Amino acid sequence: MNAINANPEQLASYAEITREYARFSCSAAGLGNVIGGGLALLSWAVWSYVPDSILRRVVLIVLPVLWVAIKKWLRRRYYQRYGQVTSRGDRRGKFWKVGLTALLALVSWGVVAAFIILGLRGPHHRPLVPARLLVDISLVPIAAWFFFDNWVELILGVGMVGTAVSGVYGEAPHGHEGGLLFLLVLALIWAGVREHRLYLSLEQKLKQTGQLA
Repeated sequence: MNAINANPEQLASYAEITREYARFSCSAAGLGNVIGGGLALLSWAVWSYVPDSILRRVVLIVLPVLWVAIKKWLRRRYYQRYGQVTSRGDRRGKFWKVGLTALLALVSWGVVAAFIILGLRGPHHRPLVPARLLVDISLVPIAAWFFFDNWVELILGVGMVGTAVSGVYGEAPHGHEGGLLFLLVLALIWAGVREHRLYLSLEQKLKQTGQLA
């Protein structure tokens, strides 16, 4: 973005545009969440309908990692392609992200350690809950770190990680988990489309004001 001469009203307008543009460096994901919603549906479909195999397990593990990679690539190469801009709110957001992840790690890993220690001290000398559940609980803070941009994304991200763990153990879904998943996916895709439309509008404003090189 180029430095320009402008009156106070124009500068205020440019500042507002820049603040909105800066959201795409951290909190807004745009198409990254649209694609993430599709990957979440794909993960659930593979888990539900594909027979257990090595390939199925690998796909379930790769899908959440792929979502994170695509989201980060889009932020860096598409939504911030006119220059890296961060907002003052990013520091506060990072503080909450670190704090929440640390709290989740403390609680999750503390619960896992308690289950293991109490189980080993019991008559059966094994953890009180299945190993798969212990792995699920252990991965919650890690998933939270990568999927913290909004609560819907966090729930779906943790869900995809849990699906991958269940798939590795050869398990299939039980009950009616799909209904809630579809609602969350629709919410995430809607938010992603809205953010992308906002970005396209910002791009037009940047071109009109001459802030683009």
